[in-house]
Amino acid sequence: MRGGRPTGSWYQGSGTEARRAGRPSLRLAIGALVGLLVATLPMAAVPASAAPEPAGSGLAPIVWTGSSLITTSVGENGDILFWWQASGKTKWNEEVVAKPDPSNGIYLMQPSIAWTGSEAAIAVNEYSGDGSGLEIWTEVSGSTRWNPVDDVQLVNGGAEVFTPQIAWTGSNLVVTGESGGSLYFWYQDSSGAFLEQQVAAATESDTYSQPTITATNGAVVILAILNGTNIEAWYQPFGDSGTPWPSDGLGGGNSQSRFEGPSVTWTGSQVIAAVEVQGTNADVEYLSQSAPGQPWSNTGLPNPSVPSGEISWAGNAAINWTPNSNAVITATDSADNTLYFWWQSAGTANFHVQTVTAPGSSATVGTTPAITSGSDAVVISDYTSDGLYRYAQEYATKPWRPQLISP
Repeated sequence: MRGGRPTGSWYQGSGTEARRAGRPSLRLAIGALVGLLVATLPMAAVPASAAPEPAGSGLAPIVWTGSSLITTSVGENGDILFWWQASGKTKWNEEVVAKPDPSNGIYLMQPSIAWTGSEAAIAVNEYSGDGSGLEIWTEVSGSTRWNPVDDVQLVNGGAEVFTPQIAWTGSNLVVTGESGGSLYFWYQDSSGAFLEQQVAAATESDTYSQPTITATNGAVVILAILNGTNIEAWYQPFGDSGTPWPSDGLGGGNSQSRFEGPSVTWTGSQVIAAVEVQGTNADVEYLSQSAPGQPWSNTGLPNPSVPSGEISWAGNAAINWTPNSNAVITATDSADNTLYFWWQSAGTANFHVQTVTAPGSSATVGTTPAITSGSDAVVISDYTSDGLYRYAQEYATKPWRPQLISP
């Protein structure tokens, strides 16, 4: 374990390294977290000849469990790492979840993390040349071992699954991902196995990428990018695992602009999402619907005044619903090397914008931020060229406080 063994785990005991049988396999003190949060990191840095660049962008993960912050990253040697920070502490502790096997061409990328209330779960894109697709590990509260899920139904017998996103419905884990331009969904049955469904099939004219997933009180919702320009949404009521996924539409870009990097969450009464509009008339869009299958509404968030005079949103937008009923969003302007934050006060219609990092500063800024919140603070994670950062801000205060989690 790099950085030494922590003295305690994010719930109990001490950190450990898990390994799969047969070969190496592959956490700011804030108030209680409400809702489901899930995110992924960019792919590991592997030789270009060994693994292809995955389409779309991911989300750097940060999740509040109610007593700790948890996150995941890809280490310098390709390990999948798990980080936790207990309430009231400043130290980040590290665990090794899984290891790649470069000698056999196996690389691990784009980890996604979820919290079930009793365990952490991480899903990973495993690339092995001939394909092994989706890998999932869990660590149960009270345990110190990451356990691989051995029974995961694979797309086309083992095709690579890009940008996997794992989430918790309240009763089981669910995953979405893209393979070969088609959109897929996995759900965990009572035996613990993950069964696969196709949400939307690629055609000669249509391909899907950058999926994001959440669960309401009665359905799973997935958003994805269609053909690099449009955004589309699907839903499936709980218990309808054998039926097709209805699409409830959304919108499209044009030859001068395109949608990129969506994220979605559930407020308890609405589905809300954020997505970047890149190109002409660039902005970040806020989307909402009263329930799956109902019409979507959208509004453009106020663009900040920037030194360059031109906005260039890059990567993804990330959204969260706070315990005090605020929508909070973050995204990166790559032209001015600046991370921005928007919030909408409860009971109002307007969003306000704020800088997280100063425009033109020397601080490195990534393009895959994620956001979480508790009863008294908002936390953003950002995977940069200098490492994995977190920024924290108590509600209605300034400034944002940075902390390096992992170089």
